[in-house]
Amino acid sequence: MPASPPTPAAAPASIGALVPRLAPGVSSEAAPSDPRGIRLRSAPVRRGWLARRLGLAESITVELDDLGAFVVQHLDGRQLDAVAAAVAEHLRLTRREAETCTADFLRQLINRRLVVVEQPAGSAP
Repeated sequence: MPASPPTPAAAPASIGALVPRLAPGVSSEAAPSDPRGIRLRSAPVRRGWLARRLGLAESITVELDDLGAFVVQHLDGRQLDAVAAAVAEHLRLTRREAETCTADFLRQLINRRLVVVEQPAGSAP
């Protein structure tokens, strides 16, 4: 009898079940340029001599307007579906529009290493 194929690692039922959070070491504070916005700042990154010589930034700072702040304030352990639902209600968008714009915004923050995405508690890695 042939051996059964290996079982792939368990994946969340949908991308909406993932939990976005601020990355470790990222702090948020009020943005000086927008009273309703916030500023995200990463922890200083140790860089080598070449990065120092080229003058590359040791940390990443991003100022978000009130809509960006709204999304980031909802990164408190909620699943991506719940964050998108809050955005849909706040901006009076369809569910699909909110999912798309929320995912695109979070992807930009992930690319800047300001946000990480985790599987929900209780699901296998």
